[in-house]
Amino acid sequence: MFEKRLCLSYNHSQAMNISVIIKSRLPDLTAITAIQTLTNIMGYKEVLNRLESSVLFEIATDETEEKAVALIGDAIEKTTLFCNPNKETAVILNRNRDLSKVFSVSRGTGLVARVSDLEGVEDLAPILWRQWGYREIKSVIKYPIWFIELNLNDREKAIQLAEEILITESRENGLLINPHYQRAEIISVFSA
Repeated sequence: MFEKRLCLSYNHSQAMNISVIIKSRLPDLTAITAIQTLTNIMGYKEVLNRLESSVLFEIATDETEEKAVALIGDAIEKTTLFCNPNKETAVILNRNRDLSKVFSVSRGTGLVARVSDLEGVEDLAPILWRQWGYREIKSVIKYPIWFIELNLNDREKAIQLAEEILITESRENGLLINPHYQRAEIISVFSA
């Protein structure tokens, strides 16, 4: 049985934090089904342009930014923890974490929402330590993320509508997360 481990002891404030986005090369059936439901059944056809699901890894290390990016790139290439290179691509972001370089917006506003379980997050770094010896990596936290492109130019209205789409409140409102055991945080908002 896999034991869930929470990252409680590592002080992230002094670490170099690097983000990695894993995007599928294959059609995203979850997002396709969700966008069809949201546009055809729930009435978001006029405002919802695009929806994508991806994975965000937040990785902490004590290395400098240049060494951290090289170390994480090496770990992505040599391990199976992050992605399957035949099916997915990995994008390493520096500490500025400009998600507009990963998700392009054709019109309106793009938002990226990070989803986490209410009971906490699991630190995957011990797997890297035991199986591959990457002791320089102090913490690896994995989050599902949603990219939502809305046909709105008003930033505040876009955030409000994205939250309405994300959080399931009834059969008619929201679809992507269950507030009984998940929470969503909008981590990036950018325009075309």
